[in-house]
Amino acid sequence: MRDSQKHRVYQSEWATKRAEDDLGSLEAVTAWVTKITRQSWFKRRWPGHTAVKRGCHWVPRWSISRGRAGSYAHGSCFSLVLPPWAWNKMVVLHEMAHGLSPTQLGFGKGESASHGRAFCRVFLELVRFAVGREVEVLLKGNFKRFRVKYVRVGQYRPSPQTIAAGIEALRNLRTAAAKRQADRTSQEAQEGV
Repeated sequence: MRDSQKHRVYQSEWATKRAEDDLGSLEAVTAWVTKITRQSWFKRRWPGHTAVKRGCHWVPRWSISRGRAGSYAHGSCFSLVLPPWAWNKMVVLHEMAHGLSPTQLGFGKGESASHGRAFCRVFLELVRFAVGREVEVLLKGNFKRFRVKYVRVGQYRPSPQTIAAGIEALRNLRTAAAKRQADRTSQEAQEGV
């Protein structure tokens, strides 16, 4: 499916960005994502993506890394790759929405566009709860201005079975990624011998 809304979503996001939303460093981004993923509303909505405790620190389930300057930001179920220009709350939420949208987790209603209606709904939810209602209203206004379509609240409410299937799909993806990493590590060890 063609990602026909991509440019309009970017226009809406850039029109909504505020200077006070800059986070300044990758450490600040990681702390902010951890804070979001530890909140009860987030745990209820996306139980498979909540922060986990490692030692005495809470960390997000996403691997958050620095992208090269001038490169694209990227978000998925497992990782957020954010170059310095993307250390802004709106951009971080945009990339988080890619990893949380139903299409990414394999149970979108036939929609495969990366910036489709379901993605935009998730993006709006994240903005509302993480940045505030006034910014959500501003983003919705920009969606209207740039003709971005999104799933309205109540139009798509996943069933508990669908949520469970999404969590299982996420577990399978994480297991496969861990296996690939282990295979790479063992292959590098064999080549080094």
